[in-house]
Amino acid sequence: VKGTSSLEDLITDMCGAAVSYELSEPFVFRGNTTIRAHDGVLISSRRLADDLEPLVRDLLLPQGYKIQIYGHSLGAAGATLLSIFLRSRIPMLRLDDKALRVFAFASPPNLDLDSALACRPFVTTIVNNCDVIPRCNVSPLQINIEVLKVINDKLKEKGLKMSGIKSSAALLRKLQEGEDGEMLLSAEELTN
Repeated sequence: VKGTSSLEDLITDMCGAAVSYELSEPFVFRGNTTIRAHDGVLISSRRLADDLEPLVRDLLLPQGYKIQIYGHSLGAAGATLLSIFLRSRIPMLRLDDKALRVFAFASPPNLDLDSALACRPFVTTIVNNCDVIPRCNVSPLQINIEVLKVINDKLKEKGLKMSGIKSSAALLRKLQEGEDGEMLLSAEELTN
C-alpha cells in the first residue's frame, strides 16, 4: 500500500480526526469490536477491504495462500487498518496470526492504544530512528504546548520573558548561569 503521492492522498492525510468505528466482529480473539482510528485512513482502508475481501476469502485462502501486506507512511497506516477489516470479516484470518501479516514502514500513529496493542501478533512496524512521521501524534503536541505555556508563565513571573531589552538581557544572564544557576522550574511545577 503506497504512501502519500497525490493530492487525493494529501486530502486523506488531512482528514486526521480520530473517529470510532464498530466492526462486525472483533479482529482478534475475544477482542473489542470498536476501534478508534484516523478518519481519512479508515475510510480508504474500508473501501480497499470491500474490494479485496472476496478475493482473499474465496480465492487466496482456500488455495492455501498466506497474505502479506506491506505499506509505507500513509500506506502503512492503511495496511494496518486493512488487516483489521479483513480479520474482522474473515474468521479464518483470526484463527491463525500467520495467515495475514503486515509490515508497516514508518507508519504514523493511526489507532487507539488498545487496538494498536492487539495488532502486535500480526503487524510488524519498522521505524528509522530519525523519522518524524511515526511520532506525529496530536497527544504529544498538546503536551508540548502545555509545557511551553508553563515555561512562558514562569518566564513572565520572573521578568525573563523576551518582551524588551531589559527582560531579554535578564534571560540571557539567566541562561549564562548554566548548570550552576537556579532551576527555572522544578519537576513538580512542570507536572502540575
